[in-house]
Amino acid sequence: MTNKLKEQPTISQIIGAIRDFGKNYYDMHIDKTIGGDKYFHCKANFEASRRGPIGQSLATILSNIRELSNAQSNPIRKNMTIEDSLIDCMQDQFANVTGRQNAKNVLYKNAKEGCQQFRVGGINERY
Repeated sequence: MTNKLKEQPTISQIIGAIRDFGKNYYDMHIDKTIGGDKYFHCKANFEASRRGPIGQSLATILSNIRELSNAQSNPIRKNMTIEDSLIDCMQDQFANVTGRQNAKNVLYKNAKEGCQQFRVGGINERY
């Protein structure tokens, strides 16, 4: 069952999707819950995808760029092995794809519901 939401104009989808990613990135860093990053990845992709096909495409592009960058920088920035960095990026991508897919499903009213499977204990209820 897919969601037939009213599609936003292209520029609104682009600006909105960028804001969705920025807001969730900011919220993730404010929240600082260990293991909560997958939830915020999912939410950003869900929210951007709900804006329409341009929002979904931009979510895919932004997620791919971020994970490619993280795969290369994690070993230095987070002192991870290359293998651990790739596993982390694959898990992030799973959360990203889940967010985009769940945005199409009418069973989920919002990103909080659509990304519940990635929610870990300690994440502030306002997210």
